Amino acid sequence: MKDKVKFKEFMAGLGLIFDKDIPAPLSSIYWKTLQPYTDQECEKAFNRLISTCKFFPKPAEFLEVLKGTTENNGIQAWQKVMGILGRGGKSADDYQIDKAVNALGGWSYLGQQTYDELKWTEKRFREHYEVITEKEMIEYPPEVEALLERPKPEIDIEQLKLEAMEYVRIKYGNRIKNKDRAKVEREIHEFISKKTGNGHDFEIVGSILRDMP
Repeated sequence: MKDKVKFKEFMAGLGLIFDKDIPAPLSSIYWKTLQPYTDQECEKAFNRLISTCKFFPKPAEFLEVLKGTTENNGIQAWQKVMGILGRGGKSADDYQIDKAVNALGGWSYLGQQTYDELKWTEKRFREHYEVITEKEMIEYPPEVEALLERPKPEIDIEQLKLEAMEYVRIKYGNRIKNKDRAKVEREIHEFISKKTGNGHDFEIVGSILRDMP
């Protein structure tokens, strides 16, 4: 959530309805909880909780409602992916969708999958899409932004790819079975996390998967 004025109005409304004082420290907890989500998603969550809760809603109750909203967005994004694949397209013209697809191995890789294989791929796509959208909606304080903008040590991508591929070959052989692909993907994420401190570097993971047999 970005609109602090609207947030304060919503919280004041909750306080009136449930006859509860909301001190600044408590309000700050709710603000931080809602920051990764859009104003529209939060407004829907407030309205739903006002009409369904018997007691003042906890942050976890907001997240349950908002998580459902994010999952719906993931379903809609996958439907768009399927439409593009059906037309033989190679891009969604949507940065977040394209990033999630690249994390799975790219548009060409998805285009080679059978209908049954795509059913399994959908779950992995939605997981990637959810992480990407939530991560990129977060607004960091200026001091945190300054830390994030510091130069990072260069990573030898090709060496990292070779090491990850060697690890997979030792464990799974020279050819990955479709049933093992999701498991392999998770293990590559863990491998990269240990090597670089960034387990969600989707470009690196996607690049490795595209080169896997």
